[in-house]
Amino acid sequence: MIRNGENLGLFHAPAERGKKDYSLELAPLHVAPGHVYLLGDNRDVSHDSRLMGQVPLEDVVGKVTG
Repeated sequence: MIRNGENLGLFHAPAERGKKDYSLELAPLHVAPGHVYLLGDNRDVSHDSRLMGQVPLEDVVGKVTG
């Protein structure tokens, strides 16, 4: 994953949870203002923004704290 030109690697996805092609490659995309792009840490089976698209910030109702 690359954020603003910085390569973040697999970004907290353990290698054993991202072995399928669709988990290892993602076409470059621009996250729209006011939206987030969600990626699960169990990439091969996560239902995240790769399937459901970007999420409007107004739909985010909590924060991860741990």
